[in-house]
Amino acid sequence: MFGKVDSEAQPELACAFGISSIPTLMVLRDGVVLHAQPGALPEAGLDQLIASALELDRTRSARASRNAPHPRQQGNEP
Repeated sequence: MFGKVDSEAQPELACAFGISSIPTLMVLRDGVVLHAQPGALPEAGLDQLIASALELDRTRSARASRNAPHPRQQGNEP
């Protein structure tokens, strides 16, 4: 999910994340800041950051799938 926050309209949110410069680009996962960068980012840099964040998400999903118990391991017979 991508979003934009007006830090002047929502100063509590800006304060909670320590935003002191506008613009500030952040990548969050489950409420945890994975990346924070004040200032503008060139288009190529933004594309790379998005690709990296999506790859982290795919890696996490794959790891969760590998670690999920098989239905028979949970005692659920078909």
